[in-house]
Amino acid sequence: LIVEVLAPIALANFEVALAEECLDVWMAQDAANPKPRLLKADILQRVGAKQQAYDLYEEVLKLDPNNVE
Repeated sequence: LIVEVLAPIALANFEVALAEECLDVWMAQDAANPKPRLLKADILQRVGAKQQAYDLYEEVLKLDPNNVE
């Protein structure tokens, strides 16, 4: 629960490294949840890691095919 709360706060404060760390923990703890993958893909896309972002977006669609985000 802590990483679920801390990740968006870190993103809002432009603390990318902390946000990524929280999202990695969140993904490991809740493998079926597409939300942390979506947030991390957004970070990766913004920093220019487009292929990694694309891979995470694909995972999001596999977990939640109806996700319009």
